[in-house]
Amino acid sequence: MKVGATWSILVVLGALQFLTPDPQSTATVRTLVTEIERLVPDHLFPEAIEFSCPSPQADRRGNTPEYPSRLTIDVNRLRSWTTNAFEAWLGLGQYGGLVDDFKKSYEATVTFEFSDGRSCVDQAQVRLHGDGGDHLRTTGGLQTSLDVRLESSNLAGIIHFKLLLPETRSGDNEILATTLFDELGFLTPRTFYINATVNGADVRYLVQEKFRKELLEYQQIPESPMFQVDERFGYLWTEHTDSDDVTGNPHIFRTSRLSNQQFAERGPIARAIAEEGLARLNQVYAQAAAAKPSAVGVDQLPGVDPQTGTAVSRIVTSSALPILGSLTSTGPSESSKFTALLLAMGSDNAHGLKSHNQRFVYDPWTGIVRPIYYDGQISLIERELSTDNRAKRLLKAMIGFIEHEFTPDTDLSLVQVTPSTALAATALRHDLASIDLRSFSNSLDARGAAISEEEVQSLMEPGGIIDKNLAAIAQADNLTAPDFVPAELYKGIYDPSIRLVFGSIPSGLFTQCTLFEGNCMELVLTDEEQVSLLHGGLTSKDIDYLYIGNSITHYKAGLVQPDHLVYNWQHLEFVDRTTLSVYGLIEAEVDHTDNILTLVASSPEARAVIWNGRLENWTVVFQGSDMSREVGAQTGERHDSRGVTGCLTFRDVDLSHLIVRAVGGDCEDSIHFLRASGTVTRIDVTNARTDAVDMDYSHLGVSTITVKTAGNDCLDISSGTYVFKSVAVERCADKAVSVGEAATSNINSLRVTTAPTGIASKDSSVATIDRAIFTKVGVCATAYRKKQAYNGGSLLLKQSTCDSGDYRQQQGSQLIVQYP
Repeated sequence: MKVGATWSILVVLGALQFLTPDPQSTATVRTLVTEIERLVPDHLFPEAIEFSCPSPQADRRGNTPEYPSRLTIDVNRLRSWTTNAFEAWLGLGQYGGLVDDFKKSYEATVTFEFSDGRSCVDQAQVRLHGDGGDHLRTTGGLQTSLDVRLESSNLAGIIHFKLLLPETRSGDNEILATTLFDELGFLTPRTFYINATVNGADVRYLVQEKFRKELLEYQQIPESPMFQVDERFGYLWTEHTDSDDVTGNPHIFRTSRLSNQQFAERGPIARAIAEEGLARLNQVYAQAAAAKPSAVGVDQLPGVDPQTGTAVSRIVTSSALPILGSLTSTGPSESSKFTALLLAMGSDNAHGLKSHNQRFVYDPWTGIVRPIYYDGQISLIERELSTDNRAKRLLKAMIGFIEHEFTPDTDLSLVQVTPSTALAATALRHDLASIDLRSFSNSLDARGAAISEEEVQSLMEPGGIIDKNLAAIAQADNLTAPDFVPAELYKGIYDPSIRLVFGSIPSGLFTQCTLFEGNCMELVLTDEEQVSLLHGGLTSKDIDYLYIGNSITHYKAGLVQPDHLVYNWQHLEFVDRTTLSVYGLIEAEVDHTDNILTLVASSPEARAVIWNGRLENWTVVFQGSDMSREVGAQTGERHDSRGVTGCLTFRDVDLSHLIVRAVGGDCEDSIHFLRASGTVTRIDVTNARTDAVDMDYSHLGVSTITVKTAGNDCLDISSGTYVFKSVAVERCADKAVSVGEAATSNINSLRVTTAPTGIASKDSSVATIDRAIFTKVGVCATAYRKKQAYNGGSLLLKQSTCDSGDYRQQQGSQLIVQYP
C-alpha cells in the first residue's frame, strides 16, 4: 500500500484529471506528489477523526454497539465539584429542586472498561442532572444523577447522555417501559444499566441518551427539530423571579421550545422549520391551559371547552389539532396510541403524559410532531419503587384505590379518554399480543433489568395487567378531543419582565408584545439571537423573550397558526396509495399504459417526492433545469423548507423493478431514497449538481447504477442494507462511492473512472466489493472514522485494479485487498 499523498494532493490530481483529456503517466503523478509533499504536511485522512477507544478486533465492525462493563468518571476539579453538589443539596429546601445555578459543567476524565480486559480513556463535560431532589442521594456519600457529554468517543453509539440514579425512574420499570415502547415502534431513547465509579464511589446508573441528532439517526429520521416544554416560568425553583400572575397561572406559560438548538444553527431554512413546528405545537399547550378547571394542576383531569362547555381531555397528545396527526385509513394516530399505552402501563398519575414531560420530534414533510417516550414513571414492578412510594401504594390499597388495574369507581381520571384514544387502545391490544415474550425478556436482560419471564407474562400476555388496562381504556371514550384554539391566552396577565414574541415566516422578522398592556413593536434579532429565542434562552436587559407563534393576527383571532411551509406544494394520487408531490415549476406527465412518469422542471427549486404505498414496474424520469451553471456549485442549506434534499425523492415507499433516470437538477441529491425498500432495475444520473444518488435508512437491491459527472459523490449510502450488481461511475468530484453510518453494502462489480476517491467505508459501515477497477483515481479505497457516534469502517476488496496503487486504512478501521 502506498500512503504518502495528502488531501491537497488529491484535490490537485482530481482537478488535473477533470481538466486534462489525456491520462497522466505514473511518473508524472509521482513527480507531482513528491514536489507537493515537500510543501504540505502529510494528512492521510483529512475528514477523519481519531479513535480514543478503538476496538481490539479488526473484524469487529457493523452497527452492533459495544457496551463497556464499567464506566469510571473522575472530575478534574474535585473540590469545586463536591462543594457545588453539597450546596445544591442544601438548596433543595429553599428552591424545591435543583436550580440551574448548580448545573455548571466540569471537565472530567472518563475511562471505559470492557469485559475483555481492555480499557481506554476520553475527556468529557459533566454536570448535575435533574430538577427534583431525588437526583441527589446521600447514601454512600453524596451521589447524583449526571449529564455527560463525551469529547471524542461514544458510549454504545451515544455521545450525550444522562446517568440517572435508578430510583429517579423506578429502576427496572424504566427498562420495561423503554423496551416496550421501542418494541411497539414508538420513538424511545436508548436506555440500559451500567456500573460506574464516580470520584471513587461505586454507583449503578441508568444510562439514557439525550435528545440529540444521534437519537434521530438511530430511529432512521433525518436531523429534525425536537421540542420540549420551556420551564423558565412558574415552577417552584423559578418562583423567586416570577410575578404573582405567573406563579398563580403557571400552566399558561408552558410553551414548547427547541431542544436541539444545533438544528436551528444550520441556517434560516432550519430556523423557519423550527418556528413553524413550535408555533403550531404551542397552540396545543395553550389549548390545555385554556381548558384548565379552576386551579387543578393535574393535566390528566378533564377540562372544559371554554367555547362550548363540554368536557375535554387536557392530555397534550389527545388534542385534535392537526399538528398531532389524525385518524388514518390504517388506524389511529401515533399520538393516540402513545397516550393509550402510557395510561395502560399505570404511570404514576400518568407522569409521562404531563405537559411538561412531553417530548416531540417535528417532521417538516408531514407537518406533524411525533411523541418521544420520556420519564413515564412506570410503577408496575413494585420491588423497584422507593420506600415512600411503597407506603403510598399500601395506603391506596387500604382505601380501595387500585393503581395497576383501572377501577372506574376509584380511578376516574385515568379512564376518561377521547374516542381516538379508546380506538388506539384496541389497536394496541393486537400489537401487544403479537410480541414474542421470550425475545422481549431477552431484550430486558440485555439492558440489565432483572425482570423474570413470569413477570413479563403477567404484565403483557392476553389478560395480563397491561392488556386489561387497555381493554378498560377501549371502553372509556367519554371525553371530547379538543379542537378549539384559544385567543389571547395571556390577556390580563401582568409581568413586566416577559415579552411575547411572534415571527413572520419566511422573512425572519419578529414582533414583541408586552404582557397586560399588549403593546407591540418590531424586534430585530441576529441569527444567534433567533436560535436562542427558539431554544428558550433569549434574555436581554432582564427581559425574558417567549416565542409564541408565527402569526400575531391568528393568535389574537383564535385561529390555527398558518403552515407557511406547505404552500406551493401540489399532491396527486399517483398509484393506489402512493402519492406524487411536486413543488415549483415542474410538469408531470403520467403514462399509465407503459407505466412511465416524466417530470420536467423549469425552475431550479423544483422538487418531486414519491411517497408511501408501492411502486411496481414503473419508469420515472426527472429532467432538471438550469443546466448552464457550473457543475459543483452549491449554496445555502442541504434541505428545503420541507426537509427535502433530493430533486427526485422516493420516501417510505416499497419499490419493485423500478427504473429511474435523472439529468441535472439544482439539489443536494439528484435522486434520494429515504426509508425505501425493494428492488430497482436501473438508475442513471447525468450532470448531478452535487450528489448523484443518495440512499438513507433504506433496504434496496439494485441491478445497475451508472453516473456521469457529479459535483460531489456519485453514490452515497448510509444506515441501511444495500446490494448492487453493477456500479459504473465517472467524473465524480469527491467520492465515487461513499458508505457510512453503519450501512451494510455489497457491490458485485464496481468501475470508477476519474475521482479523487474510489470508495470510502466509514463510521461502522461494512462494505464488500467482489470486483473493482479504479482508473484515474487518487485514493482507490479507504476506511476510516468520520463521526463521533460511530466506530471505524470495514472494507473488503476481493479483486481490485488500481492505477494509483493508493489504499488507506486508518487505525481502528479495516481495509482488506485480497487480489490487488
